[in-house]
Amino acid sequence: GIYQHPNWYPGLTSKSSFGDFQALLHLLPSNECARPCREAGCLRLSVQFACQLRVEWLRQVEFIQHSVWYPELSADSSSEALAMALWQRGDKACSRPCGENEADDPVLLKGLRRPVAQHPAMPAKKSTSASASLSKQSLQACLEHGVYYLPLDMSGFAPRGAEDPMACQLLCAQQAGSAFYSFFTPTRTCHCEAVEVGVRHIGWGFISGSTSCGNVKQHPDTLAIIQHMHNGCFEAGVGYADVLESSWQADSLQCQRRCQSFGERCDHFAFHSLGQSCQLSGPGAARSYIVGVVSGPRSCPVLV
Repeated sequence: GIYQHPNWYPGLTSKSSFGDFQALLHLLPSNECARPCREAGCLRLSVQFACQLRVEWLRQVEFIQHSVWYPELSADSSSEALAMALWQRGDKACSRPCGENEADDPVLLKGLRRPVAQHPAMPAKKSTSASASLSKQSLQACLEHGVYYLPLDMSGFAPRGAEDPMACQLLCAQQAGSAFYSFFTPTRTCHCEAVEVGVRHIGWGFISGSTSCGNVKQHPDTLAIIQHMHNGCFEAGVGYADVLESSWQADSLQCQRRCQSFGERCDHFAFHSLGQSCQLSGPGAARSYIVGVVSGPRSCPVLV
C-alpha cells in the first residue's frame, strides 16, 4: 500500500481518510471503484465564495506544482470541473457544483457561510516625529507564519521577487487597493492581495500579513476603501439589479468613481472582486446578496 509505494497515491499520506483513498481510486481508469458517498445536494459555484477561492488556488498554484494529484484535470478544465475534483476529495471548501439542470439545495444554501474579508483596522494617526523610519524589529512583529491570503494575486499585479517578507510588505503597500501580502519563502515570491477580499488561509511556506502593520504607509486609495468599509458606506456581499453598464475597474474605489462620472443616472455601484467587474445601477435598483461583491452609493461622506 502507501507505505511501500507512496508514489502510487499522489496527494495522499498514511493519515488520509478512507474516503480520500476511495476518491483517488475512483478517478484512476484502471480501477472499478465507486465514488465515495458525499452529500447528494449541490450548490452553484457562483454562490460558493470559499470554493471559488479554493478553485483559483488550485488553478494558479497547486495544479501547476502537483498536476499528478489531479489526473482527471487539465490546464483547460473549467472552474466547475476543478470544484468537482475538490468536492470528490472531501475538500470542505466546496459542495458538489450543480449541473445544468440542477437547482441549489435549500439546506446547503441556508447553511452557506458568507465569508467576511478580514480588513485591517484603520491605522491610528500619529505625529510626524512618531512615524519615523521603522525598525526591522517592529516589522518582524507583523509576520504571520504559515498563512496566506486569497485570491493570491490582485488583478494587475504579477508575482514578483522580493528579498524577504518585509520587502514584500513594502512593495504591496505601494499598490493601490492592496491591503495584504503573501510571501512564499521557498521561491522568495511576493503576492499582493486586494482589500475587498483578503480571505485568510493556512499554507506551508508562506509568511503574510497586513500591508499597514508596523505603521507602514498604505496607498491613499487603499486607505479610502478601508475607511469606507469600516464606516459602512461600502458593503460586502451586496449587489444591485438593472445594470446600466459593466466595465473593468482595478478596485471598488475606481468603480465608485466610474459611477460618479455618470452623474444622477448612477445611484449605486457593485464591484465584483474576483473578476474586477464594475457594474453600475440607477435609482430604485433592487438589492441582492452576491458573494465576492463590494458595493456602495455614488458618493460617501467626506473622509476626515
